[in-house]
Amino acid sequence: MEIQTVKRVLTYKFSQQEKEELGKELANKNLQLAQQEAAKRSVVASYASQIAATKEGISRALH
Repeated sequence: MEIQTVKRVLTYKFSQQEKEELGKELANKNLQLAQQEAAKRSVVASYASQIAATKEGISRALH
């Protein structure tokens, strides 16, 4: 038995309620992404500050 692959184009019309639900879900995901990116920037800045302080300590120890 040979398996055949068939490609078809299907159309689907979303109801207004589905559009609203998908829109809310997308908005929530975008908000979540923005919050996560802000948290990442905060953590990166914190580590950069710690690294700078350590480098300063090394520089002072060398002089």
